[in-house]
Amino acid sequence: MKIIADSAGIVGMEDPEDSGFGLVGVAPEASIYMYRIFNCIGYTTTDIILKGLAKAAEDGVDIISMSLGLPAFLSSHDPYAIAT
Repeated sequence: MKIIADSAGIVGMEDPEDSGFGLVGVAPEASIYMYRIFNCIGYTTTDIILKGLAKAAEDGVDIISMSLGLPAFLSSHDPYAIAT
């Protein structure tokens, strides 16, 4: 399973054998992908979000978890809203 996750440790965590506390995430065998869609000041545009989603689809990602912050910039006519 390929996953993009905001909380990667919760998903893919697995302590090395004979060390740690024996903690295991909910999907320790998952491959975790991360794509940067925000610039250094925390700004992005719809076209960049869509490029990130397209790249994830191209890479065969099964689950996408995104936290974009303020949803106010999205409308029902926004290409991002339609794509998701």
